[in-house]
Amino acid sequence: TIAGEIDIQSSPDLRDQLLRVIRQHGARLALDLAGVTFIDCAGINALLATRRRAQLEGGSLRVLCASPGVRRLITLTHLDAVLMPTAAPRAVAS
Repeated sequence: TIAGEIDIQSSPDLRDQLLRVIRQHGARLALDLAGVTFIDCAGINALLATRRRAQLEGGSLRVLCASPGVRRLITLTHLDAVLMPTAAPRAVAS
């Protein structure tokens, strides 16, 4: 669970903490961002960098829930399929 702001000032610390979690507990991360009040591109980059590290170690990073502002930014940047994949794949029309 992450709360508060994830911005250019706080994102390096967040990334370091998430990488520490990967080293100590494994590379499968499920994040609750419902308490995040603000996120900028540095925050998104921290999530993507952590996701990449998790993947390199055979794991994953998923955002399970997000505040409306965070969800909006993830959707606007077309990262919803990457950071918030649905439980079931979307059907493809034939």
